[in-house]
Amino acid sequence: MLAVGLVRRILDRESRSPAMVIVLAAVALVSTFSNPLFIAWGVAPLVLVLVVLAVRAPQRTRILMLSALLLGAAAAGMLARIPFAAWIANTGAGYAQPSHWRDSAEYYLGLLGDRIVSPFGLVGLLITAALLALAVVRTTRSPDVGARLIAAVAWATPSVVVVGAVVLGTHASRYLQPLAFAPVLALVAWPTTLRVSADLRRRTAAVAGVLLLVGGGLSVPRLNAAASAPDADLACVTDWVEASGRTGAGQFWTVRLPKLHLDDPSQLVQVDHRLDAYAWLVNRHDADVGEVSFLVEDSQTVPWELPQAVVPTDIIDCGRYTIRDFGTSTLPIGPAHS
Repeated sequence: MLAVGLVRRILDRESRSPAMVIVLAAVALVSTFSNPLFIAWGVAPLVLVLVVLAVRAPQRTRILMLSALLLGAAAAGMLARIPFAAWIANTGAGYAQPSHWRDSAEYYLGLLGDRIVSPFGLVGLLITAALLALAVVRTTRSPDVGARLIAAVAWATPSVVVVGAVVLGTHASRYLQPLAFAPVLALVAWPTTLRVSADLRRRTAAVAGVLLLVGGGLSVPRLNAAASAPDADLACVTDWVEASGRTGAGQFWTVRLPKLHLDDPSQLVQVDHRLDAYAWLVNRHDADVGEVSFLVEDSQTVPWELPQAVVPTDIIDCGRYTIRDFGTSTLPIGPAHS
């Protein structure tokens, strides 16, 4: 959203604002370098809106210049990733699976259905729909190109992201995050001034400060109790793993917490359901061990498709966790992916 705000300020100013142009280019380059998802969430929708605005806007040259600047900075950000390829676990290329667009559409429609049947989810959807409708209205009624830009981005970004997510065959709700934050831009596209007396402002600030202070004080005991409460199931896993002196494996959501609490986190290798190393938010050298002799499971574990048929010699019950111990038998870890 910083890029959107910078573009608006550049358009609102009569001068070319070279400092802001440089900052905009730097934001686009660094953001793309750190996470190419910025292209889908920021560059693509913003450039699309700018190109459409350029058709009738008097600032056509400046708008097209900003479009070219964003595209060039994004391209430079992608090129800057090449020297760091050895440290980038996921290039993002594997996310594009256009042949799975039907599965993707079904997945996202399922998410929509889940929200509709939930009271809070339904309220959230209604608020989002209202903001999108407001954004469309303000796109047609805004008094200047800057306001139209913000209003158009508020509804164009979610539209581009949803369509793009389906076309690319993705299957992750996190890719639709712009649906949550972009529509809010409708509220600032054409802001109006609310006149409030200085006395009322002071009283409101004082009351809000007291409420925050009291609420924060009351929440401290609960937060402390929750943070310090013993986790017997977790302790069961970590104690067993450390006592075994061997290396095991578990899937992403299962193994994150036990790895964190081990004296030697490499005793648990993060893998997928096929026992291929899953190099995501983890030390990739963990998989160098090559094989494991036990598996940690919980309710989030996807059914295993092991590379060879083996039967555990023991099954350890640790509450919400289960450890399948294969004793002297070992299972090979497959190639790493992310």
